[in-house]
Amino acid sequence: MFEVTDGAGEGTADVTVSGPARAVLRWLWNREGADGAAGVTVEGASEAVGELRRCVVVATQ
Repeated sequence: MFEVTDGAGEGTADVTVSGPARAVLRWLWNREGADGAAGVTVEGASEAVGELRRCVVVATQ
């Protein structure tokens, strides 16, 4: 299970993805090249980022 919030929740997020909405959406859908989406900042452990991407894939199948 994963939770997506607007940043107003309690505690610290495992992963934070920020940037223009269009770029973040392209990042989530893995529609960018190997260098990543222009304007997107991803903060968090690489394992947590990988888990987020896996959750998005499972949730959209």
